[in-house]
Amino acid sequence: MGGNALRAEDNVKERYQLAGCYVRGLRHTHKKDVWEQICEKHEEEFPEIRRCAPGTFNVRVTSPAGWHLPLDDQFRALAKRRGHGPKYRYYDGNYVSPLVLAVNINGRQVEAWFYAGSQNHRREGIVELISKDKIVKLLGLVHMDPVQLVVTEFWIPCGGMPAPPPGV
Repeated sequence: MGGNALRAEDNVKERYQLAGCYVRGLRHTHKKDVWEQICEKHEEEFPEIRRCAPGTFNVRVTSPAGWHLPLDDQFRALAKRRGHGPKYRYYDGNYVSPLVLAVNINGRQVEAWFYAGSQNHRREGIVELISKDKIVKLLGLVHMDPVQLVVTEFWIPCGGMPAPPPGV
């Protein structure tokens, strides 16, 4: 380990809770071809995405009000700049957050990454998560069920986390 490398526990900026409710996703996000496009767009910064269950787990965050992903505007700008390449992979500014991870949902230990997808979701206070687990099935949730997330926020991206959107 290099002299400037942070130990994992030293890289934790804070741990906190988000509260809200499960919002059933759009059916098209679970179709194989759409999920394949999402994987293709983001596998460079997050190779683990191909091991995740298809689709996103959506939560309308009610507490704290107005919460959004740290550095969201900066990461979206990076992704949009990258999007003008030959595949237009990041044209819409979507990315997988390199700084936050849900580690517990409704008392169950999980590993769920925050996907910054739809800008409309941000305006509506909805966060999207991707996980290797099928969270809805794992927790037996139905539309509008209450959800409590325990989130770890990191100072800088670390092992197991996605990289920031690739540079131009």
